[in-house]
Amino acid sequence: ASGRTTMGGADWMSSALPFGLTVVVLGVVQGESQVVVSVVVCFLAAAVVRQWYNRYVVFRKWPSPRWTLPLLGNALELAPAMLRYLMREAKRQEGEGLFVFWPGGSAPMVCASNGRAAKQVLGNTAAFPKGKDYEKVFGFVFGDGLVTSTGPTHARARRLLGRFFVRKTLEEKAEAMRRDVDTCLDRFLVAEDTAVDVQDVFHLTTLQIFGLSMLGVDFFRFGTRECPVLGGAGAGEREKKDDDNEIGEKEKENDDEEESLRQKRKVLFEIVRGGATADPNKVVSSSSSLREKGDYFLETGECLESLSREVCYGSSVIGLHMIYPVPMTPLLPHVRKLGDTMKKTHVFLQGVVDSRRSKIRAGGAPDDCLTALVKAADDGDDSGLPKLTDTQISHQLVTLFSAGHDTTAFMCCYAAFLLAKRPDLQEDLRRELCGGGGGKGGGKNFDFPTSLLKRVFQETLRLYPTIPAVTRVAAKDVDLPRFGERDTHNPEDDDAKNSAKTKETLRVPRGTRVMVPFFLLNRQPGVWGKDADDFNPDRWIAINGPTPSEGLMHPKLGFLPFAYGARTCIGYNLSLVEGKIIFQQLLDSYHILPVPDFKPRIKAGVSLTVENPHGIKVRFKKRRP
Repeated sequence: ASGRTTMGGADWMSSALPFGLTVVVLGVVQGESQVVVSVVVCFLAAAVVRQWYNRYVVFRKWPSPRWTLPLLGNALELAPAMLRYLMREAKRQEGEGLFVFWPGGSAPMVCASNGRAAKQVLGNTAAFPKGKDYEKVFGFVFGDGLVTSTGPTHARARRLLGRFFVRKTLEEKAEAMRRDVDTCLDRFLVAEDTAVDVQDVFHLTTLQIFGLSMLGVDFFRFGTRECPVLGGAGAGEREKKDDDNEIGEKEKENDDEEESLRQKRKVLFEIVRGGATADPNKVVSSSSSLREKGDYFLETGECLESLSREVCYGSSVIGLHMIYPVPMTPLLPHVRKLGDTMKKTHVFLQGVVDSRRSKIRAGGAPDDCLTALVKAADDGDDSGLPKLTDTQISHQLVTLFSAGHDTTAFMCCYAAFLLAKRPDLQEDLRRELCGGGGGKGGGKNFDFPTSLLKRVFQETLRLYPTIPAVTRVAAKDVDLPRFGERDTHNPEDDDAKNSAKTKETLRVPRGTRVMVPFFLLNRQPGVWGKDADDFNPDRWIAINGPTPSEGLMHPKLGFLPFAYGARTCIGYNLSLVEGKIIFQQLLDSYHILPVPDFKPRIKAGVSLTVENPHGIKVRFKKRRP
């Protein structure tokens, strides 16, 4: 297939599509049904031919599924459980680590599920940039934020925000985080010795901690009467005095300010009570019912819960559209709901930005991500780019509070689920984190690189990577290694055969979409051994070596839980510091117990989510003094 370009997105079919649609519309308007049918049939036939050409000419040397349906491809098998399908397909290919499949439509997707190929795809952003799907799908929610931006725009964002995610900076906030985690666990972990869906506990906790430590925003109290940004005791309740039909200058200013706050609360109220995932018991659908609320104050914790639900919903929608060739069109009800919520969210965030801007001018703003973004918008920065706009700030904020808590929350969820089955590891981990006899200050001799906690996080992220997969697009023809690091050294093969395997490659044609499936890379028996599906943190003792580093990643094995290269997750250190604090506080106060016969039903969104109402369930039992 050398020199051939996959007949994918930007080819003659895509160029002809507008013309075809125009003909169809004119045919419908003029009642020429035969013309419409003819054009549709021609396009369908051309798409089937394109699919056949890709499979049997362009990708003829590639391992591929036994069968693919015309246009549907392998979508019928993928739809119920994409992860299980790809794992079955990889097993059928005998661990080669490179194969193609058809998620729908006529263009295939390459699955790069060996470590050497994954490292090359993620490490070479020039050859494998993010494709238009990121711009269209992720951009629908995140705009030009960290996840979607490229080039100088992305570099500026990392430069502005990166210093807040350095481990040393985060450790300085550890004591404040510890107090906040204690408060959150007391609020959200109320049931004892009953099955608890820890998604709720950890998502609410990590979102609240992220808001407080990185944005200076208390989501738990946001929009309530006690909210320092939008509320204040008695806000909106002051009576106007018009004895002489005159209102004092100061009183008028206060009234204007209160009305402005009320309008901002109204926007937030509409998001929380009328968003894509609004509580049906509290949903507001009419302007009259909104008017009845008067000051639009939320209940305590309502904003936090709403944001957490919206992030999970957005993750599911984005994950669906990243895999299947379905456009993000408002004609689809779930896309329309998400779009409406995002519009209101940006209006609400503008109020948050304005409030921080006032604090900066008054000289009382904290040094955090939000302040850095607002200052870059008002004063500029040294990037040479135009000043940030408030819209760009809003995009960054959506990216930060979505990605900033979601991955940490799921890591903690799956770690708790796995530790529940290993009470021996729980006790070892408690002694390590809490200093022998307990105590929330943590172990005095704790050393993360050699710690059990590091190995528990590594093994958790190996079995349940919080980001299940990422996609890229080949910018040119590229040869990828067919076998991974350990796959090429089978002791039953002679040296010549192993050497041949090492050199064997398959060509990825320009324009091809490539998936790097972390969930599949991490469960290859040829790499991880026959116990690849077992939870065994001790396997990392040998892998990490005698002088382990602070990092979790092992690119040669394809273990890349926070991506790789220039696009490594900026919140990598935050996730580890926050996870450490959460388990310090949790294990010092609770035993984590399994729920008999429970297994999570995994599905892939932006994060490795689970199907509700199944959730990720464990039991918590209070430790006795």
